[in-house]
Amino acid sequence: MNRGSIHTIRHIFLSDRRFEDEGLPEELFEHFLGGSGIAAELFSLFPSASLFIAPGLLTGSSLPFSGGWSAVMLAKKNGSRPMLLETFGQGSFGKSIASCGLDGLLFHGISPESTILHISPNKVRFFSTPLAIDLNDPIELEQRLLEDMAGKGKEGAVLCIGKAAREGNPSAALVHEGRTLPAGGGTGLFLGSLKLTAITIERGGQQRLPVEKEAFKNLAETSEATIRDLVTRKGVAAFMPTGARGLLLVRMAGYLPIRPRVDDRMLLPFVEGLGTVGLLAPALAAGLIPEGKGEGKMHRKEALLFRKMTTGGCKGCPFPCTGQLRIEGRYGEMSMPDYVDLAVPISLLGIRHTADALQFVEHARRRGMDPASAAKGLFRLIEEKSIRPGDIDAVLEFLDKPSEHQVPDHPNLFPFSFDPLAALTPHIDTIRDRNVPFTLAEYQIGTWWKQIKGLPRPAMLYHKKEDFWVEREKATIAIAVAQRNHLLVAAGICHQARLISEKHFPLFSLLNAFTGLERTPKGYLEMGKRIMERRKELFPLPPIKVEDERIAGILSFVDEPVDKLLLT
Repeated sequence: MNRGSIHTIRHIFLSDRRFEDEGLPEELFEHFLGGSGIAAELFSLFPSASLFIAPGLLTGSSLPFSGGWSAVMLAKKNGSRPMLLETFGQGSFGKSIASCGLDGLLFHGISPESTILHISPNKVRFFSTPLAIDLNDPIELEQRLLEDMAGKGKEGAVLCIGKAAREGNPSAALVHEGRTLPAGGGTGLFLGSLKLTAITIERGGQQRLPVEKEAFKNLAETSEATIRDLVTRKGVAAFMPTGARGLLLVRMAGYLPIRPRVDDRMLLPFVEGLGTVGLLAPALAAGLIPEGKGEGKMHRKEALLFRKMTTGGCKGCPFPCTGQLRIEGRYGEMSMPDYVDLAVPISLLGIRHTADALQFVEHARRRGMDPASAAKGLFRLIEEKSIRPGDIDAVLEFLDKPSEHQVPDHPNLFPFSFDPLAALTPHIDTIRDRNVPFTLAEYQIGTWWKQIKGLPRPAMLYHKKEDFWVEREKATIAIAVAQRNHLLVAAGICHQARLISEKHFPLFSLLNAFTGLERTPKGYLEMGKRIMERRKELFPLPPIKVEDERIAGILSFVDEPVDKLLLT
């Protein structure tokens, strides 16, 4: 498959203030379909590395909507396993990396002082952060750095952090093109721990090999064949410890704010490099669904009703692709990320006026905070009755308060306010190897388990019936345990246990795509048998210990014979 990969990464050594480029074998890009998977492999090869920023495999090609990129971080905490944190975005940053002839930036060590990096096709320059620069507003900082480049006749992109990251706020996010990216557990805070104020990248002249628009229609079959071959050679369990995005649809099913009405076989090719609307937009571009008829659902009754979808190019992007999907809905016409940022505070904080919600989002972004993460943190105060629902003045005042956390001086001492390990281990003792990093799905599952115990339902769940929502949670935790034991998924088993259904979990359809099994209860049972047999063959492990009797029954089937999985 022509993905336009360049197969070169740039090592950036922050402590020594130097860099070097290195070519990577094609096999690495064949084995890992996503940035998080490649990052996990690179982190194991280079112990000093802790941050990998990579464009998607299609980013920088001529494909529409192919502007996606991801930043993957290896966060360590004393006494626990490493965690892989990931944030993803659209815009011009990923394209600018690709235009420099690079497939990714791998950062080693910690800068000796607050630093602004400037990356160009042939060099990396390190600048001490000028004291005269106002660092409180990341949007203004980004604009100033872009103007500095423009003054030198250059174009490019900027990734930076704001005041929230320097104060140690766990909602701190990365800022790009005036938007905060999904925080994913404090990704802005992580960049601050490396003493990086901003990363600017100068646009080069290279472009990845173009892929024709018609290739969309053949991409699914090609990718499916690649996956089937990898499964045959490596075994299905080989992917999960790395969190390879191409197969980690557990995370995808939870994070996508829309339900694309596309054949499930279209899911796989558009996972990487195509952004938040990566499943819907390419199908729209390929004419697989009619324009103007997309629709999606969000948290509870705050459904986003998409009446019209149009495309708008990325800011300053010279490439022929388009990068943002614009949606006309109940809040007016705006980009998809803006819709998502609005929906969460409206859902969780009781904000009923669009103007107030927009004010909340803008205020959070100006501090470098992810609006969704900030809203979830504020919900706790509403539960404690410290803030009245819908009190926008109290909400904005809270955003301005300094964080109770301290900025870490090293990633190994990363001070999460919500630790996925702490969220899971009081209930499930399944840690086998402390050197295997958490996947983002496990991180999200940790927060979901907290929500079962009384915190709000996450905005990414679509189920309206309480009983079905609880059953989904049981299945999710079971999948977490299965992942820790190096299963690809326990999804087929969970389905047979009647915990979830294909209708709400597209992962079944992906499994069906490369096993060829029928989409029937009998087919899923056979799928479960194959997964369990393969798991026991590759990874013989002791039984799972469960301390909490409330979930003991939910998890017991993971190590039980398949015949006992037909729960009533």
